Amino acid sequence: MHHHYKLKSTDAFFSVTQKVTIKDGKIFHHQEEYDDLDHDPSEGQSWTWQDVRWLHEMVTATEVTFEEWQTFANQKGIPTLTNSSTDNKWRWNLS
Repeated sequence: MHHHYKLKSTDAFFSVTQKVTIKDGKIFHHQEEYDDLDHDPSEGQSWTWQDVRWLHEMVTATEVTFEEWQTFANQKGIPTLTNSSTDNKWRWNLS
């Protein structure tokens, strides 16, 4: 999985790649790699950092359902990752 982060206090951007090995349906190994970026990865995208911040705040809000959260991500074009309960394959929601 690959995603980007921005520090709140400054215009510092990071690229994060997460690698997960799953064995017998459980996480067997997890590794993260961080790289500093010299550009803002939100430029030219349909989402803003405010959209991403709001999306992450929605995750912890008990009054927000998963469907509302996913609808917001879809409207803003923020990629999310889900695991299908039928075939256990991870896929990106890019609608």
